[in-house]
Amino acid sequence: MTELFDCPVHWCEGHTWTHGGDGSMPDEWLHESACVPLPAGMTAHRWEVAGDSERWTLRTSAHAEITEAASLAELVAQLDAVSAELRRIAGDVTD
Repeated sequence: MTELFDCPVHWCEGHTWTHGGDGSMPDEWLHESACVPLPAGMTAHRWEVAGDSERWTLRTSAHAEITEAASLAELVAQLDAVSAELRRIAGDVTD
């Protein structure tokens, strides 16, 4: 399951299990990048199912998905919105 091959999708790690090793046809292959480490133990992952739109997923250190987006810019926008809401809530908190 951990074998790799040279996938034509330049950012894909090329795990054989997600590239037909599970019996799937090429139009069902899952392309997934290596994790991109982020602060607070989070990681970002780039992925797509062959032929579909590229997606980005934000995960915790336990690999739980937090959100996904069609682009890295959209993921940044989502995080900016979350950050803005947290800042608003923090400003509303009174001791």
